[in-house]
Amino acid sequence: PMKDVGAKAVSFAETNVNAAFDLAEKLVHAKDVQEVLSLQTEYLQKQLEAVQAQAREMGEAMQKATGVKK
Repeated sequence: PMKDVGAKAVSFAETNVNAAFDLAEKLVHAKDVQEVLSLQTEYLQKQLEAVQAQAREMGEAMQKATGVKK
């Protein structure tokens, strides 16, 4: 149902915010600019993968909630 979709959206938001805070913590402790760039690149790659997976999952949840078949 739509309640599940909402809960999933909140869960994804929490996950993404936590990932951003984790990055910020790592950046504060970075030794140099090269490490900062490396950390940012790693974060962006992981977030791209996460957002793609989240979009797929959200699409599936919406289809289930609305009764739409693939």
